Amino acid sequence: MARKRPERKSSGLLPRDDSPIKLVPLEKRKFWEEIPAEVPIEKAVRWREKWTDDEVRRLLEADPANCSYEALGAELGRSPGALRIRRSQMIHIIRGDPYAMEYVESTDHKRADWRQVHKVMKAQGVLDLPVTEQFKLAVHLQQPNPSWRGDHTQAVLKEKKDRRRRFIRELKAIKKEV
Repeated sequence: MARKRPERKSSGLLPRDDSPIKLVPLEKRKFWEEIPAEVPIEKAVRWREKWTDDEVRRLLEADPANCSYEALGAELGRSPGALRIRRSQMIHIIRGDPYAMEYVESTDHKRADWRQVHKVMKAQGVLDLPVTEQFKLAVHLQQPNPSWRGDHTQAVLKEKKDRRRRFIRELKAIKKEV
């Protein structure tokens, strides 16, 4: 009687399969091959590029009655959400919110955008205007609706990056288990 060999643990993720290969018809395969791995995300032309003082000046001088975040974003090559963030910084500085001046005076690199907005406002003389004139400027541009907070480009791209990292981490964990 022949002795049976003990089964060896395979080095791959799946157990060895010696069953015959079943081919999927070409017309069914083609559909799945045409699906992209990830959906491409449209982002602004100048996304993640350093803002120039002229861009900030153009945003601060924009007339809320005649200009929208989307139109100005297309003109500057920036996302509407990025414009809204910079405009919000201007509004917080004008209103004198307690943390706004802390951010402006901070040396932290994460607050450089606040310092740039403040610098441009100072150069334009906005901070020298009477308070009533300043408050007239402290208004958001036209938005698609009152509760709109941007297009979330940054959040979508961050989620995409995090998803990729999670996948790689899980794949490494599975390989360690085997």
